[in-house]
Amino acid sequence: VLKPGRTVIDLGSAPGSWAQVATAQGCRVIGLDRLELAPMPGATMLQGDVFDPTMAARVRAATGGPADVVLSDMAAASTGQRAVDRLRAEALGEEVLDLLPELLAAETPDGTGMGVPDADRLQEEVDAYAEVGLFGGDGPEVEAFIHGAPIEGVYDESGAVIWPG
Repeated sequence: VLKPGRTVIDLGSAPGSWAQVATAQGCRVIGLDRLELAPMPGATMLQGDVFDPTMAARVRAATGGPADVVLSDMAAASTGQRAVDRLRAEALGEEVLDLLPELLAAETPDGTGMGVPDADRLQEEVDAYAEVGLFGGDGPEVEAFIHGAPIEGVYDESGAVIWPG
């Protein structure tokens, strides 16, 4: 996913670890966080709230158009109550998914087609992750990896997700 020349948006970028990884892979990075971010060679760091209605336009202006990859390592504020924290984390993840059509390219310049998956396939992946516990888990963390293009060995010929085991 992180290939030279790709434009990467890193949401929840502070302190900058994923931005460093992506720039080291030759990606052009736009990092965004509510916290102030230190300048980083090869990256444009923006401060703001990704859910501010004007932010998608600011990010698109910084990228010069749609991005090839969106990374999100954002975390919802913790209350210490597991059920509440999990719901907050899931809601945050769903809000990020809603932003993808505004931020991602339909196809990358290298022609791999890794862009926004159609809505039905996106929902199928989220449902599949939930079914096997990858979208959530038993703690407040919520992680999902949504792929814009089929990855060999992950989908069968009908496009359905194949789970190991």
